[in-house]
Amino acid sequence: MFGDPVLNDMGWERCRLKDISVEKLAYGSGASAIEFSGLRYIRITDIDTCGNLKPEKKSPSQFDEKYLLNTGDILFARSGATVGKTFLYSKKKHGPALYAGYLIRLIPNHSLVNPIFVYHFTKTKYYNDFIAKVQNAVAQPNINAKQYSELDFILPPLSLQNEFADFVAQVDKSQFACGIVIKLWRNSLKSSII
Repeated sequence: MFGDPVLNDMGWERCRLKDISVEKLAYGSGASAIEFSGLRYIRITDIDTCGNLKPEKKSPSQFDEKYLLNTGDILFARSGATVGKTFLYSKKKHGPALYAGYLIRLIPNHSLVNPIFVYHFTKTKYYNDFIAKVQNAVAQPNINAKQYSELDFILPPLSLQNEFADFVAQVDKSQFACGIVIKLWRNSLKSSII
């Protein structure tokens, strides 16, 4: 649908990640994690390898509004074995949340990009090659906000990005429905065996 980002065989406009962000990519809060009290604190360890939140919830020890996430924000892991891992936040799905210091936030400019497209761009071989090339391999691998902001990015028309996001939503609904059918089938099979 979008072609190879390296070759840019579709002839899309090119930009840097910083060009599609409303503001400078920013590090998260340095607050410590405490028992959950209604406001989720998203830490690097809360995001699984598929980019989903793990069920265990913690809250921040301090509240600072500048770390409050908005729907469509994308978090990037900046350090450790999970450097490059990403997470797409949705207030409706995840509830109100702040993000922690080992994460970097991108606030996508919705007039230029669909956050779902940007998030899925971070699941490509192109992105993984960028991570492998750019990460600083010191005591533990890391990529800073400036390095992330320089990621070369293809910019297809927003209408095409939205079409892609609609397709992803349909696939997600289908996967969810299939999961329910499989559970029902397994339960039915178990009860017929008993």
